[in-house]
Amino acid sequence: MDADLLRFTKQLEGFQEAFTRASTNVLREVVVDLGSTVITLSPVLTGLFRGNWQLTVGTPSSHSLIETDPEGNETIARIKARVATLVPGELAILANNLEYGYNVETIGWKATPAYAPVRLTEVQFISMVDKAAAKYRVTNNE
Repeated sequence: MDADLLRFTKQLEGFQEAFTRASTNVLREVVVDLGSTVITLSPVLTGLFRGNWQLTVGTPSSHSLIETDPEGNETIARIKARVATLVPGELAILANNLEYGYNVETIGWKATPAYAPVRLTEVQFISMVDKAAAKYRVTNNE
């Protein structure tokens, strides 16, 4: 292989490694931001709703939890721990399987108005992606 082709091949390999690292970081950061936001925006009566947000990969969770987490910190920590192994190409699913979740999102629950934590988080999605992409931007110097 001549020197120019070898140099070009090494540059492509370096770019591929940098891009893979950056896309992994963007994915993980965005999923954490989404989870943290939806949890923080979720209503707190007992903390059960906040404690029931679950991050799974590939298929959604089919059960609810008995976790109460009024502040949401433990639930966010669970999401961060799960995100640490997430890689691009995997389908990350954030779900809350409590029976009244739909009502919390759309019509309200127990004399409270609808909180719409998912829809309010969705509005912020593009800015979350833009922020993370800017933070982990791949340049030709890498």
